[in-house]
Amino acid sequence: MGGTVELDTALLKVLNFLCSTSTKVVDELLLETLLKLDRATVSRALGVLLADGYLSEVEVGGLATCSSCPLSKLCPAGSSTRGSVRMYVPTERLRKLCVELQNTGLL
Repeated sequence: MGGTVELDTALLKVLNFLCSTSTKVVDELLLETLLKLDRATVSRALGVLLADGYLSEVEVGGLATCSSCPLSKLCPAGSSTRGSVRMYVPTERLRKLCVELQNTGLL
């Protein structure tokens, strides 16, 4: 039961962040850091949003895409220890949900 409450709280935190920012792409580490959530909780919240079509997943990294990027030295995808990073892009469905949640005062 406690896991469900924790996930619901995490989902609200993630949704609030995604709906209130102009960020076009997020990853697990960003959400963990900014929202002060543990990795497992962030993963579960992202899984729910992915399954419901509110986020789409893209994988970035590798020599072909990173070598020419000016941010490659700062990006976790450019790290040789991680190889590639899963990034999450908000979908149009999420944008519509954000408007609904903001209009009803839930966010």
